[in-house]
Amino acid sequence: MRAESSQAARAAYVAILRLSGAVLLAACALVMAVRHRLVLLGGVPPLGAREPRGGRVP
Repeated sequence: MRAESSQAARAAYVAILRLSGAVLLAACALVMAVRHRLVLLGGVPPLGAREPRGGRVP
């Protein structure tokens, strides 16, 4: 019985870690997509770029 509860606890722990990783990855992708859109619309300056060439962000 103890081995079964240990396996269930481990499986739950692994599931939480995987879900946390997926949520973190999705949040990063969302932040970068929003930032990219804001740069294209001229709302914020591009990161690390001095001056856009030809009016386009590289």
